[in-house]
Amino acid sequence: MAKDSSDAVLPQLSLRLRSRWSACSASSNDSEGVRPSEVHIKTCVQTLWLGVGAVVLWGCNPSPTASNSPSNSPAPGTLPPAAQIQSNVSNNASGTDKVVEPAPTSADPAEASLARHHEGLRALEAGQLDLAAEKFQQAIAANPENEDSHFSLGFTYSRLKRIEDAVKSYERCLELVPTYAEAHNNLGNLLLLQRKFQEAEARFHLALTNQPESSSAMNNLGRAVAMQSRVNDAIPLFRKAVQANPDYSEARFNLANAYLSIARFEEAKAELEVLLEKKPEMPQAREALAKVKNLLAREANKKTGPR
Repeated sequence: MAKDSSDAVLPQLSLRLRSRWSACSASSNDSEGVRPSEVHIKTCVQTLWLGVGAVVLWGCNPSPTASNSPSNSPAPGTLPPAAQIQSNVSNNASGTDKVVEPAPTSADPAEASLARHHEGLRALEAGQLDLAAEKFQQAIAANPENEDSHFSLGFTYSRLKRIEDAVKSYERCLELVPTYAEAHNNLGNLLLLQRKFQEAEARFHLALTNQPESSSAMNNLGRAVAMQSRVNDAIPLFRKAVQANPDYSEARFNLANAYLSIARFEEAKAELEVLLEKKPEMPQAREALAKVKNLLAREANKKTGPR
């Protein structure tokens, strides 16, 4: 069964805010450096089989490992100076060591906002959703133009099943940064939950306009199109998502589902077999493959006729 989460991309620190602190460098291949106490990203999809014409519902969950999905930018770097605990040891006149207390939080609103944002990320990673929401709200109060905190608050609200509040947070994020691809993507997923298929489709197009390499947004666009009974149009989108990321099991499962829904059983079988080679523990794929094999056997029996 699909989990309740409705998002594709976990909160992270945007490139604009990361550049404000020279704490980390963007990686072109999504490789991770040593970034202690931060949320890493893993996009994952939970599928729900709805019958022959199935389309999947999906979300994402936090993971301690980094994602291989090109839709995700690198995770945030180390905490900014105001949020770090620093200690220095020096010798005083009596020869004993003196520990310098942590520096007080900066009065700079942007710095304070970023510190609260990091606290929210850690609370989110620990599953403390109410605390995470509180920290992101504090970050926004300190700096209302912190788009990452609006994004993260939207994600947290969605985990709390406060869907309308989540939508508003993503919309505010996009008012501040209209090119925020991950916000378009996650907002599109919420719109799918609300069965606003055309609006969701538009959001996924915007996500791809700003992040053309996003296999996540491409897969979601395919879902939005398929949910409008345009399966033939969805197939190339699922195929592009798989081509961009061959290990993207959920996109491959959607592609197989789409083939199955229009009776292209051999192609569905081929995709499911590849999927199970890569992810043998995926029960939905195993069930789907059994169904496809049964359908192919029926077709073969019809052709040969009774003996």
